Amino acid sequence: RDSSGSANYMSEQALLLNRSVYAALKKVFSKVLVFPGDTHYYLASDGPLRADIGQVLFARGITTKRLMHYELPIMTDQLRLSQLKDALSKGTKMANHDLSPFAFGHLLNLWAEKTGSRKILLVTLFIIAIGSAILISSRDVIRYVIISTGYAAMGMELFLIILFQIIYGYLYLGICAFVTLFMIGAPLGAFLSAKWKYPSQKQLFACDIVWIFLAISAYIAAHIGIHLKESASIILTEYVLIPLILFIAAMAAGCQFVAAAGKSRGTGAEITGGLYLADFVGAGCGSLLIGLVILPWGGVQGVIISILALKGLSLIVCWKKA
Repeated sequence: RDSSGSANYMSEQALLLNRSVYAALKKVFSKVLVFPGDTHYYLASDGPLRADIGQVLFARGITTKRLMHYELPIMTDQLRLSQLKDALSKGTKMANHDLSPFAFGHLLNLWAEKTGSRKILLVTLFIIAIGSAILISSRDVIRYVIISTGYAAMGMELFLIILFQIIYGYLYLGICAFVTLFMIGAPLGAFLSAKWKYPSQKQLFACDIVWIFLAISAYIAAHIGIHLKESASIILTEYVLIPLILFIAAMAAGCQFVAAAGKSRGTGAEITGGLYLADFVGAGCGSLLIGLVILPWGGVQGVIISILALKGLSLIVCWKKA
């Protein structure tokens, strides 16, 4: 593996990034060797490792395109190797993990530092998004339910897509199927809600219970899925369990939208426009908060906790209104 680095000096964010990767490797392998340079190269093994890679490559007749002969003396200098090892071994560090991608959070901060991006812009964007959600929710509790549903739907979709990538390792073909599956599930849930002869308020309440159950189920599936070794179990999780949770989540979102429309007042255009606005604001907040804050720093556990918190409050609101 390679990581952003420096031959002589690492900034605080670069150091935190590399410490996170180093700590993750140390948890799995007994031997970890890091070569300094503009790009740090990591070697990890349970067997012995040699630092004199130039001699090893020469002895085996291996020609590389990325490692040039003039880079090897710097990379294999014993003093630099020792100093880098000491720097990565010290200080507070959060080991990167499949379900807690702390290194990604440090990488975002590192690129913001390198490009001179102003955090004030990101903070302003967050304030606008969250402020819009609070403003819309204050007008109508039903709209809060839809905002929380938009957030939960976006969070669950991101969560399950990432989980599929972690287990399967290749998402390019699967992501098209997942998005299509969600687009099928949402209108199907809306159709069933319209046909379901059940009070709209109780439908909202029932869907919130489903959301909470799905969030807990997804969290359990994540911790079980990353430890699966049997091919049959992996295939069952990849192609049955994860798509099923996503499909049910989409149905719950569609069902709640129609049920919320049944509880709202106004003309058809006013109801539809207001609920769509609430749904989009919730999904937008979910994309920003989950993608840039919660997932990099709280991992999948943070994503699930945020969904449970919002839908738990939504459940209380629906229960009081029932």
